[in-house]
Amino acid sequence: MKRPEKPCVISCGILRKEIEHLLGKGDIDVEVHFLSERLHLDYNLLDRGLNGALKKYSELRSQGIIVVYGDVCLGFNGEMKTLIDKYDAVKVDGLNCIDCLLGGKGNLLEMDPDRSSGPESMEKHRQIGAERMIEKMDESNPLVRLII
Repeated sequence: MKRPEKPCVISCGILRKEIEHLLGKGDIDVEVHFLSERLHLDYNLLDRGLNGALKKYSELRSQGIIVVYGDVCLGFNGEMKTLIDKYDAVKVDGLNCIDCLLGGKGNLLEMDPDRSSGPESMEKHRQIGAERMIEKMDESNPLVRLII
């Protein structure tokens, strides 16, 4: 009897540690493919990388794909929605990748109302999000709820 196909997740590499932790604990059972967080340096690079990954895995898999990136990771004019619709994928509800780590739905705006950006703040947000996530490693965890 053939084993059922695991859900496929394409995620920003900035979430690697947290997602691998969830996989290791058995909180999620998915096949994950991480793209480099450096792709965020250029919308075009991220668009090409994400397009390529979606194309590759949508052709190889019979089930859909879950994308763990934020709404504005490709720009502020609906570019991510257009890409997700093109491949009939599902995307977590998050403004950007750090918001995904915090549970999405704009939680980043609560934590950082000034919307600071740059490498220093990305790492600060990632660290705070990781600390919050590790506090509750069960289905009530924001990242788990986004993926399952």
